[in-house]
Amino acid sequence: MATFTPTWDSIPQATTIAADAIADAANLVSDEITNEVKSGIMVKIVYGNPATEGAKVYLLPEISDGVFAAIADGNPIAEMEAAVGATRNAWFAIPPEMRKFKVGISNDSGASITATVNYQRQTGSSSA
Repeated sequence: MATFTPTWDSIPQATTIAADAIADAANLVSDEITNEVKSGIMVKIVYGNPATEGAKVYLLPEISDGVFAAIADGNPIAEMEAAVGATRNAWFAIPPEMRKFKVGISNDSGASITATVNYQRQTGSSSA
């Protein structure tokens, strides 16, 4: 009987959100990410001054061919805790049924933030 051993990519893949500044009361959405195998996203937020509210992270699924949900349509998967000058990191698993998606970041922190989103895919090997 073959055994499958899952592992995660050792090097995260970049998205179009790569150390981008997001002004207060603004949003930023990544390009499409294909979830061919189990995936996860890593979000990094660096807060400015005065940061009083956390940035929100959204998974925006494809709702029809090439059309994706909007930030205004959904609920955030997380709010990244705010603190002046702080860096917050989080990792989120992507539901396997979400075959294509975008990542949205909404900033109502009271200050500009810098956001980075990367993703990892699960791979593996089989042995006899």
